[in-house]
Amino acid sequence: MRPTSEAIERHARRTRDWLERNWRRVLQWRERVHISEETFHLILAAGVGVIGGLTNLFFYLCVEAVQNFAIGEAGDPVGIAGHLDPWQRVLYPTAGGLAAGLVLHWGLQLAGKRGTTSFLEVVVVGAGK
Repeated sequence: MRPTSEAIERHARRTRDWLERNWRRVLQWRERVHISEETFHLILAAGVGVIGGLTNLFFYLCVEAVQNFAIGEAGDPVGIAGHLDPWQRVLYPTAGGLAAGLVLHWGLQLAGKRGTTSFLEVVVVGAGK
């Protein structure tokens, strides 16, 4: 069942109203609480740390899931390799490398041509700008 354009507009209007009400509350709170620039940077660094930790946890769980799917058990790769046949010890890393290469190849094609990616090169060529 597809939502009608009227329902979508009504939902968008309610969302916009909710955001405006809550954004004003945040701005009012900001006016009452004065934090220094260093404190603000510390809060941002803590947020980045939490996001990085959650990303690491997600990556770890994905690796465990792939190990369970492909091999039937998860854990230390060296310990798992001890239970595999010699041909499997060659096949699994080769298939993983091939999959990673294909993801990189297709990902770069989707991203398209980019400009200079080296920060140092940009600084040298652009005279530090």
